[in-house]
Amino acid sequence: GRIWLFSDEIEFAKTLIPRKYQLQVRVIAPNKVSSARTLEVMKKGKGFVLANSSFGYLAAQLSGVSGSRIMAPSPWFRDIVEPRYLINPEWERIDAAWED
Repeated sequence: GRIWLFSDEIEFAKTLIPRKYQLQVRVIAPNKVSSARTLEVMKKGKGFVLANSSFGYLAAQLSGVSGSRIMAPSPWFRDIVEPRYLINPEWERIDAAWED
């Protein structure tokens, strides 16, 4: 399967994808289509690796995908308490790495 990369920091995001998958990446450039159209495309994904983005979160929620096919950072926020029911407990959580 192909990897579709949605990001407003494309070059940095590409560095996070393992080399063996680099040729499978299709970059969906920001601001080329409307936000509504981008969300429509995103929610058709079969799996998600999310940043702490409300846009990505919404796409994952609307996708119908469940379980560990959705990965989200833990914690979701750097300096505030995570809302109690924000992240579906079936989602896989990955330790967040924050840049200063």
